[in-house]
Amino acid sequence: MENADIIEKVKGLIALANDGKDSEKRDEESQNAFAMARKLMIKYRIEKEDLESTDIGEEVIMSFENFEWWEKFLASLIGKNFRVKAYFSEHAQSKDKILLKYYGLKKDVELAKELFYIAHQTILNYVGHYMVQSKFGPLYRKDYILGFLTALQEKFTKQNENIFQIASRELRLSLQISSKVLTEFEKITKNFSISQIETPVIENKESYLNGYDDAQFFKLPQKVDKEVLLIN
Repeated sequence: MENADIIEKVKGLIALANDGKDSEKRDEESQNAFAMARKLMIKYRIEKEDLESTDIGEEVIMSFENFEWWEKFLASLIGKNFRVKAYFSEHAQSKDKILLKYYGLKKDVELAKELFYIAHQTILNYVGHYMVQSKFGPLYRKDYILGFLTALQEKFTKQNENIFQIASRELRLSLQISSKVLTEFEKITKNFSISQIETPVIENKESYLNGYDDAQFFKLPQKVDKEVLLIN
């Protein structure tokens, strides 16, 4: 039996096992399907990644006339935590605009894109409200944003630590960026220049802490889906 046939068989067994995933107790057929899928995965060294779509692509996430440091920071932060690579380039029709792009497995790119939009808009809304309410006005805008991003980064770190404490080796690997994506990304970016993210120094601690505290209200999406848990 060819490896592709085995993978399709495992997918079918997992689909069958998933029929009972919302039940308090799986029926015998679902349990047997799960056990068989697991045995085949071990025997033929099939990884979770082999069962997913391996289509790689890139997508323009957003265009900017002025790509600020915090937007680069946010794009990189989400990319690292959602298995995609972030980069930016000039707009083909307008040299005054910068395009932010994500590169990776298509399903990961879509998730990272959605989260970037949400996080980007959330930060702009919070910053706008803060500058109106704060006694400092827009003076320490960057400190507020830096505090917000620091808290967001800590949220991702804590989420990953919690997952790694309970996860199997296979699940941990599934949370890492695909080696295929890394290989292909290196090929297309080998002649690209590298841009450093210049994080500003904190000037006003009060503004920084306000941003940090407000970020606690931002909810991260869960990165562990039911299918990943099922096959591990």
